[in-house]
Amino acid sequence: DTIIESDQFTQHPCVAPLSQIMKRLHDKIAPPKKDSTTMPEWMKAFHKSFTAHNTALNVKLLLGKLIIVHPYIFETYAEHWIRPLMRLVMEGTSYGEAMNYYVNDLCCLIAIWGEDIPLDGGYDDNVLLNEFVNYLMKNAYHAIPAVMKNNIQLVKAIFDIWSKHIVIPTKVILKEATTREKRANQLGLQFAGIVLAHDIDPYYDGPNSDVEGLSETAFYERIASNFSHRYRDVAADTAEVRKKKGMKSRCTACSSHNIFQSTLGSLLGNTVYMTHRVSYRNDQYQLALLGIINKIAPTLNPDQIDSLLDTLANTFTQHPTLECRARYYSFLQTVDNDLMDSSPLKNKIKVSLLKGLTDPNEYIRMNLATYLKSQFGLNDNIFERLKTVLSMYSPEVEHLYIFYAIQMMLDSTKESYAYDQPIFDSPLPTAKFGGAFQNINTSWQQNASMTPLFVASQDYAPVRIQAEDEDMEGEVRITQDTYEFSMTQSVMGTSTFEAEEDENNDAIQSQIHRIRYREGPEQDKQSARYRRLRKRVIQQSDTERRAFFRGLHDREQKQKFKDEAARKQAEEKRVVLTRKYRVGELPDVQIKHKEIIEPLQTLGRNDNEIARLLHSALVVSITHNAESAYDNDDNYRENVLAIIRSNLERSADAFPPAIGSFLRICYDLNAKELTSPLVSALSKKSFNQHIGIALLEKQRIMGLSAPASAKRARKAPESNLGREKKRWIELGTLYRSIDEPEIFQFLYQQHVASVQLTKDAIDSEIDGQFANACNLFEKAYEQHHAEVDIEEAEFWLRERLHCYEQLTQWDDIAINLDFFIKGDMWDDSNRDENMGYFVRSFTKLRDGYVDSENDHVMWSTENPNPVTKLISSAKKIPSQEDYLIREFGCDLSLNAIHEKNFDRARYYVRHSYDAFFSTWTSLHPLAHGSRMAQLAKLERIVELDDFLNVATAFQRSNITSGEQAAYLKSLISHYPDDRLDTMDIWDDIIDARNLFLDTISMLTSRQQVNSKLQSCRKHLQLTMMAAARVQRNVNVAVNRFKMLEEIGIDQGMRDLVILQNDMKILETIANEHKKALKLGRMLEGKKTDYDDDGSLNYELYVCRIPLARLRLIYKSHLTFLYQKSRKHVVCRWALAEYCNNVLRSNEAESNIPVRVDPLQYCRIIIDCYFQCMELGYQHAIEEFPRLLDLIERYQDAGKFFLENTRSFDTVWMYIRWIPQLVAILDTPIAINVFPALHKLAKRYPNALYYPFNISNRLYKSAANIPQDNQEEIKKLQDVLHSPLIERIVKELRRLTHPQHILKDFVEFLNSLGEIPRRFANIYGSRIFELLMYLGKNGSKLMKASATDLNNLRTLLKEADVDEKITKTASLNTLAGFSPWLAKFHSMDYDEQIEIPGQYSGMAMPDPSMHAKIVRFDERILIMRSLRKPKRLTMYGTDEKKHMFLVKGGEDLRLDQRIEQLFEISNQVIPLSTNVGIIEWINDIRPLVDCGISQTPGYQVARKKFSDFYKPAPSKYPKFGYVKKVDVPRQEIVNMFENACTMLPRNGLRRYLLNLAASPEAFLYIRKDFVHSLAAINIVGYIVGIGDRHLENFLVDQNSGQLIPIDFGHAFGSATELIPVPELMPFRLTRCFESVMEPLGLNMIEVPMTHVLQTLQLNKDILLNAMDVFVKEPHLEWQKHALKQTGTQRISRSGRSGTTTPASASMDQDITWYPEQKLDTARRKLQGENPAYTMAASGERNAFFRRAKKEHVIQQIAMGDPEFNYRATIGKKCSSVKEQIKCLIDLATDPNILGRTWFGWNPLV
Repeated sequence: DTIIESDQFTQHPCVAPLSQIMKRLHDKIAPPKKDSTTMPEWMKAFHKSFTAHNTALNVKLLLGKLIIVHPYIFETYAEHWIRPLMRLVMEGTSYGEAMNYYVNDLCCLIAIWGEDIPLDGGYDDNVLLNEFVNYLMKNAYHAIPAVMKNNIQLVKAIFDIWSKHIVIPTKVILKEATTREKRANQLGLQFAGIVLAHDIDPYYDGPNSDVEGLSETAFYERIASNFSHRYRDVAADTAEVRKKKGMKSRCTACSSHNIFQSTLGSLLGNTVYMTHRVSYRNDQYQLALLGIINKIAPTLNPDQIDSLLDTLANTFTQHPTLECRARYYSFLQTVDNDLMDSSPLKNKIKVSLLKGLTDPNEYIRMNLATYLKSQFGLNDNIFERLKTVLSMYSPEVEHLYIFYAIQMMLDSTKESYAYDQPIFDSPLPTAKFGGAFQNINTSWQQNASMTPLFVASQDYAPVRIQAEDEDMEGEVRITQDTYEFSMTQSVMGTSTFEAEEDENNDAIQSQIHRIRYREGPEQDKQSARYRRLRKRVIQQSDTERRAFFRGLHDREQKQKFKDEAARKQAEEKRVVLTRKYRVGELPDVQIKHKEIIEPLQTLGRNDNEIARLLHSALVVSITHNAESAYDNDDNYRENVLAIIRSNLERSADAFPPAIGSFLRICYDLNAKELTSPLVSALSKKSFNQHIGIALLEKQRIMGLSAPASAKRARKAPESNLGREKKRWIELGTLYRSIDEPEIFQFLYQQHVASVQLTKDAIDSEIDGQFANACNLFEKAYEQHHAEVDIEEAEFWLRERLHCYEQLTQWDDIAINLDFFIKGDMWDDSNRDENMGYFVRSFTKLRDGYVDSENDHVMWSTENPNPVTKLISSAKKIPSQEDYLIREFGCDLSLNAIHEKNFDRARYYVRHSYDAFFSTWTSLHPLAHGSRMAQLAKLERIVELDDFLNVATAFQRSNITSGEQAAYLKSLISHYPDDRLDTMDIWDDIIDARNLFLDTISMLTSRQQVNSKLQSCRKHLQLTMMAAARVQRNVNVAVNRFKMLEEIGIDQGMRDLVILQNDMKILETIANEHKKALKLGRMLEGKKTDYDDDGSLNYELYVCRIPLARLRLIYKSHLTFLYQKSRKHVVCRWALAEYCNNVLRSNEAESNIPVRVDPLQYCRIIIDCYFQCMELGYQHAIEEFPRLLDLIERYQDAGKFFLENTRSFDTVWMYIRWIPQLVAILDTPIAINVFPALHKLAKRYPNALYYPFNISNRLYKSAANIPQDNQEEIKKLQDVLHSPLIERIVKELRRLTHPQHILKDFVEFLNSLGEIPRRFANIYGSRIFELLMYLGKNGSKLMKASATDLNNLRTLLKEADVDEKITKTASLNTLAGFSPWLAKFHSMDYDEQIEIPGQYSGMAMPDPSMHAKIVRFDERILIMRSLRKPKRLTMYGTDEKKHMFLVKGGEDLRLDQRIEQLFEISNQVIPLSTNVGIIEWINDIRPLVDCGISQTPGYQVARKKFSDFYKPAPSKYPKFGYVKKVDVPRQEIVNMFENACTMLPRNGLRRYLLNLAASPEAFLYIRKDFVHSLAAINIVGYIVGIGDRHLENFLVDQNSGQLIPIDFGHAFGSATELIPVPELMPFRLTRCFESVMEPLGLNMIEVPMTHVLQTLQLNKDILLNAMDVFVKEPHLEWQKHALKQTGTQRISRSGRSGTTTPASASMDQDITWYPEQKLDTARRKLQGENPAYTMAASGERNAFFRRAKKEHVIQQIAMGDPEFNYRATIGKKCSSVKEQIKCLIDLATDPNILGRTWFGWNPLV
């Protein structure tokens, strides 16, 4: 069945039967004959009726409908039907509109059949055809664009078929192109385009023409007038006609083209018109217009060119069409050649041409490069080329400079012979590797995973199909031919650029679909051919039409976004093959130079950071080579630096990569001429502060003094302030800009400040007391501004502005800005800083400000806001407006919102996004502070964007209540950081949000919304007040409280806020008594009842706790506080801390005891601690050892502890304090901790195993331990028993070298029989004799004679010096020490052993996820230190290697406890009393190997130093130190300094510089180095760690941090026990000082102060944790204690130091020693002068006591007041800072370093 269209014709009753008859006649009865066009008889009758003159029109239409419905029946006989159908078409006006759907169907039928039918029948056919075309063109117009478009397509189809026979209806075309309104003129222009597309002139005045006196000039003038048409598409079509007309004119000698061209030229000579038209977003139109502009370019004068240039640059620099960009640059070259060199316009054109050097198209780049080479005079000499390229810099293209500079420099390599030559002379198969050559194993070929990379195909020649357009020149063969990948792009790909138009390209693309198809069955073919006939245009209503176009627009937008996303994704995934490999077994090394250079050019053109690095590296390397080429002539380097300095001085926008590259070049070339203000200003503006700091510091180190440059734009008057001070100021402000205020502080105070008031002001500023700092600066200016240089006085005022900014006092900033802004602010040398203050302050002062007379000045029409005037004036100057938008877009948007100009606000927000992305992508990777600042800026932009969307919704009243609530919640749900973000940043956010709320309030009148707005305002103010208190900026909190009162708050909240502010003010009061009295007055009468929720009133409760002490702690009051504390964890902790402080006060003998019930206080402390721990309160976990101290001091409180441990289930919190718990198991209080240990043993047995077994072996005899305790210990032993772990520990003990096993034979007696065979063979008989004499288990040892002991010493010495045993191959493998460990595999055992060190105690562990030991690596690494520890590798179940250093013969518990106290990076795990393992850290290096021991003169200086102490009669050097202890200070200092002069001091600095990837990275490495050193020094001082020689420091190769190791000498043992005492508290020698140059030791003073302050604030935690040294003394301590007991009768009475009778027990003889060490640590934490501490330790040195020289040691430690700061301070330091200064003085005293053992390396 045939489906036909239903209309009036097809509904006729005759149509259906006639259709069936016709189909049967055609298909069955009289089918068409092949190659015959003779109609069958039935069709002849049909034709006769259709063409008869007397046939009625309705009958013809009915018959025509049958032809339309069944076209395939009549197609064979089309030559008989096409003419009658044309005549029926021209009768269209008789049966409806001239171009109705019936006529459309007939025309389509004629077009389809006409392709095979030539109308060449003579005059009649020509007349018929022309009448038919005239009819179509005259009636083609229709109000509906789709209909008119279809009519145009029909005309084009007719021209495609019979264009040679058509007489062009010129007047019809002209009428349709010029007489209609709106876009209707397009119809005639389309007709003209159709005619031109067929190479026919639309103007025809030949035979049968209809021009009737119309001249060709008039015709084209009227056509060209459409260039000025108001609609762009009409103008674009006109341009298209011009383009095609121009193409035809080149083919024919027609004068009309010249007429057309001259007409357009006169029209386009008006550059205003051209400027307007060139921005039309139509590629064809723009292309045609550019062609015209290029033609008339030589005739344009400079003014016309200038008026065109900006618009052309903005339109075509980034134009997506390649040909448009090419024509644009062609125009620039044309006008550039015609201008004089002195013309100011020429530089502007040069700037535009330079931008083209970074064009993405290679053709354009190469074309412009060739042109500019000739213009700038670039030659082949790379040295001269470099200077020329540097001179090609221009501020207008600063953001592109380094990109095109790289291209210009690397392009010169293409002219080199070596460019296309391989880098290496020979490929790998024929390469010669010298004597060490080894055959390369290629067995990897059998690995399937490697197959895609390289294939063994030397004799395989695969066939490769090469694309026609693929350029294979210079390519090597690809390795993986068997697995061929399609190449994304050839290295030298063909350009898509075409210099001339394609003459065969049609002007107007065909818009009619061809109806011919070649697929499918025959019937489908026939249907497809006539499918076009069914197209219809349906009349729609306005509503339907709008809906249609909305949907169309939405679909187009979605498709646009989809296409853009796909394009970006494709771009990201696009892989360009720039390196190919040859066929062969080995990777090809025949890489050509160009294969390196071309990728570098590509990367340098597309990546900011790579471009910055590449540009600076090229300039520096070329300059260094030039110096070699010119015999070290510095003139070339000076010339290069002079050009760069000029470029820096001309910089306007300070593009970060460009400025960073210039500054890096200056750094590497040791620039002398750059002034510090220039470096500082550009570094800040371009966010390159780190390279600026590095450059200024290098200048300081080199001692350079550069004269001020006279070329600096907007330069301030010559400074009277000394250049040195100015440099320090600039360096300090740079440090402050990267969040290093302390460095700024000491630089200013030490090198700049000449008035004490300003030093105090800086201290207050750094401390956050900005109000006090502001007052001090003001006072200093009033009193001393006439005494100092004007720049220093101005610096004070600028610092005061900074203080006002942090106090958010914008009125004061507005008032004081007048001093700095003199004249035009745009021309000020401090424009950026002044503009920032100006815009920010007046943006916030929206309604007015309070002037200096304290009068409120309101803005008005006569007196508008200055920032509004600034914005208005800047709009007239594009560069100024761009600057304001780029730098202050958010502030401008806020001003627009305040003025209710939301559209303008959106404009600023959009440009703010652009500015952010531009800045973000150009920032240095290490500019962390700048990135954080930009992210803060982004937060403001996003908030503005969100608000504008919400404001729009409010304006349209289409926002739901849920959306309102969600937005308001978002405003109070996130804030800046209360510690890191300063108050001005907070004020920016809060001020903007308040403006948002005010605007929303204006846009709505609903009471419910306004109440929510009021609540939001309160929340904003309260949150900012809390942040201000955290930052100790009380003035901001007080000012915000005034704003809060204006909003309205209840009395309870008011009292709380006042109390919070007052409490913060109390912290500034130093006198504790005054503080307590003031607190009491504050709290009297305050509310004592508390809300149940405790959400706010808990803070009031916390404040009330100290008041309890004033009330003498009545029991009822304490109980009340205890009950109320349950409401909040902070309350519990505050109460526990209060009670704890009271007990500590009573425990201190120096304080007056407070009458309290200690048991009640202990109960409160213990209960609160456990409750807080259960809630995860970190402070409670850290102070857990205090509870152990309490139950020891107040043993009746043990029941409270026991009760809590039974109910406490978060047992993982005990893990950190396991050593403290197991250390007291032999004491009576142990019964209280057993429940905790049993829970630990059950849940985490591996965490408890090693510390329990170590302590268990050291417990006293079983008789002294209570029976209950013994039973509990036995239970723990049974639970923790593990034979496999015991065996592993035993085998690890065997890793100790045999020599050391023999030395430690007392401890290793049972292991001697199993030591390596060779050692036993050599020494076995002598050992056996010795053991037999000593008796079983050493029973005869005490009776051994001196001869026997000497024999033992001789044996040990022989074993120690036998190097052959050490170097035996069997001892270099694990099996050589422990065959059992070498064979161990976890599969052989049922028990799994965890790899040690996985329990940190910082978080709840999951033992199921812990790695277990699978096996041990056979390879071990033997270290070179004294006891030769071994690095052992364990393979875990986590498929990772776990490396540890195994140390035998040492008790590592001391190291473990010290690292536990201070959380040092590498973990120490004691496995027994004489063996342990230390976590191995990769990428570390001993400090001695970091450029120190390799220093020239190192050995000579050491020898000179050691010879000074080497006495002639003695062979023991240490004796010389004791002998020469009386040598005067000056002699020692002279000797020491003379020896130091033999060594360069910067070896370590050079090493760290080489470790860093850049100068910027060095600053980060140095910071980590210094901070880690500061922590090590202070921790070492508190714990008394000595023996800090250069091998006991490790340097992390990744971060530069120092890692301390080997804490064997701790708690002052290096001062008391060794012959040459160490009198320095830590190591701070010359190599460390050199790292800190030029800042000096002040750089480390600040972090050391912070560390010591922190330790002193938490000294109770520290001392409690250290109590384990007393409970379970280290083995070495026990030896030293017993050894010193005979000479030092110092012991204890309770916790104090009193004389102990000679009959004291052994326990007392041991325990007094660790108590003495803890007491020393306590005095250090209490601020004792380190000179006194060191003197007391030195006085205890046994060697000097025997020589009766201990008083000399004391004198040396105390120092000389003439030379030493510490000697001027009393026994107690007044502040932490003073104590640090004493420590540094002690550590750097040459009189002490000169008396130090030379092996400690004091010289370096």
